[in-house]
Amino acid sequence: MNNPPAPRLRLNQVLTPGAVTPLLSDPKLCEILYQHLPESLDKTPEEIQAVVRTPQFSQALVSLSEALESGQLGPLLRQFGLGPDAGN
Repeated sequence: MNNPPAPRLRLNQVLTPGAVTPLLSDPKLCEILYQHLPESLDKTPEEIQAVVRTPQFSQALVSLSEALESGQLGPLLRQFGLGPDAGN
């Protein structure tokens, strides 16, 4: 008997604002995340929440999910200015 394939979850379905918000109560995690915010933004948990709520963040997660699913992670890493070892 063949089971139907499990539906694929995309990163934008997992890293929702509701899922991220509780994580922002950890100051150590916030310090790590602040390093990845643009310099023009405040380094606060509220700013991270605001970023996670943007359509651009959601679209970036969709693109990353598609790259992971298709095996095309290398070109995406280059688009972000990362070297080939970043995916290892």
